[in-house]
Amino acid sequence: MFLCIMMFSKKNILSTAIWLFHEDVFTEEEVIAIVKDQNRKNPSIPYWNYGRIETTLDDMSEAELKTEFPF
Repeated sequence: MFLCIMMFSKKNILSTAIWLFHEDVFTEEEVIAIVKDQNRKNPSIPYWNYGRIETTLDDMSEAELKTEFPF
């Protein structure tokens, strides 16, 4: 079973994991993995999957700046 849990609060994720454990959907190991994942201080971000930013603000045109930074 795949759950997309990236956009929910930590409290909701943990309570849902415990509820699914009680409903015999998740195993104890799965709940422990979710709890450990949610309690990490520094989540791993695979920055190497993204390309380097080669341009600077000086290289961007006025129109590009307004599009990228609309505030």
